[in-house]
Parts: sequence; C-alpha cells; structure tokens
Amino acid sequence: FPHIQFFHGSMAFEQGDLRTAELEFKEYLKRSNTSPQRRRKSLELLMEIARRQDNPHLQRSYIRQVLQLAPDRPELYVKLGDTYTGEGKKSEALKAYMEALNFFPESEVLLLRASELLYENEAFFKLIDLLSSVRFLAMDPQLPLFLARSFVQVFDYESARSSLNRFILVQGSGIDVPEDLRFLLDEASESLSPPKGYQERLEEIQQREALFFRDLKGGSLSGEADTRESRERKKLGGFISRTDFSDLSFEEFLKMVQTLLEKGAFGKVVELL
Repeated sequence: FPHIQFFHGSMAFEQGDLRTAELEFKEYLKRSNTSPQRRRKSLELLMEIARRQDNPHLQRSYIRQVLQLAPDRPELYVKLGDTYTGEGKKSEALKAYMEALNFFPESEVLLLRASELLYENEAFFKLIDLLSSVRFLAMDPQLPLFLARSFVQVFDYESARSSLNRFILVQGSGIDVPEDLRFLLDEASESLSPPKGYQERLEEIQQREALFFRDLKGGSLSGEADTRESRERKKLGGFISRTDFSDLSFEEFLKMVQTLLEKGAFGKVVELL
C-alpha cells in the first residue's frame, strides 16, 4: 500500500533519519495511485531534506515540482531565490524574486529580498519604480526606508522626505530614524539642492543600471534548462504587463482571463473587465 511508504517516510523524517525518509518518499512518488496531498507533502519534505543536506540544485528541483502543484504560494518563490543567495549567485536570486513579483506584486518578503539586492547593485531607479507602485508600502518599515534611501541616491530629496515621513507615520513619532536619513528631518533639508555635477552622476547611475539589467536578462532563470512551468509563468507575466488586447479574438481573451484567474492574478482581471 503506497500510503504505508508515505507514513514510513514521515516517521523517518521526524526521527531525523533523512536517508530513509528520502528513499521512502522517492519510492512513494514513483507510484501512480497516490494522494495529491501526500505527493505534495512528500515533495515538500524532500525539498527540506535537500536543504538540510546543503544541496541547492536538488532543492530547486523539488521546489519547481511543488510549484507545478501549487503555483499560488509566494513563499516557494522566496525559497527558490534564497537557494541562489545561499550559493552567492545573487543575480540569479534577483531574477527569481523579480519574476515572482510579476505574480505576487505585494508580497512583503519578495519585495524585501528584491529591494536588498537592487540597492546593493545600485539599481536605484528600478527600486524606486518597484516600490513606488506598491499600494501597501507601510506593511514593513524597511520598504519605505529603501525607497527613501534610493531617492537620496538620485538627489530627489523631496520624495525621500515623503517616504521617510510615511515610515514615521506608520511606526509612530517615537521611532528611531536611521542615522543616514536623519538629515531629512532638518528644516534646512527642505531647501537642499543637488550637488554640482549631479546630472553626470545620474547619467552614470542610469548607464550602469542599464548594463546591469542587460546582463541580468541573459540566459534562463537559473542557467538551467527552461521548464514548462517557467514558460507558463513567462506567458502569464506577458499577460499581466500588456495593456492593449485588441489583437485577441473574443475566445482568446476569455481564455486569457481564465488563465489569470487560475493563477490568482485577480487585480489584473478586475482591471481588464
């Protein structure tokens, strides 16, 4: 009976016998007459076993298999990106987080992960574009701070003050403002103007950012073979970013709406209808 293998694997996992658990779950997944819920749980535990065994490549394989069964779980995309971060592959991690934000644009953890890497790579304009469009920016205090710091880097002090004030409004007047942003609270900052030669600095930032994203777009998401799941997500991302659907027939439009609903992109459907 296949369910016995599943329970043997679960018991072995609970007891810390990862090798036995791994063998039992793999054998269970080879069977055809299995429960979808137990298949997903087996993959999730295999994913955790791979993490504990410090095997990020195998962990990503299991994450993708779980995503095929449950594409509406943003935490799985976070884990996917985190496997790259753990290997020091920050560009691959950023690609994973940014791609996932096409489907979960207000995921707090995804926004934080992406913001950290964008700021680290001095992609200030992209970070401003990303966070300025978030409706619930106040859900984590670090997000408006990332936004304020990015505005400072491009010499937009008025917008930086606005982001900092949003942070203070949400956190309360007694909050300790980070030292590097305290100058924005001084009255003198209201008349602060960009330094001499700032336009050249802005051009330098824009050029470096353009080169960074050109390099980032090269290759597939992980440098591995393109999967059916990644192709479907790219297609969905194309639906979400489109604004003109005049080239679609009525049947194609309905099919697209159905796809968006199935993937949880309810905001886009409301926008279309």
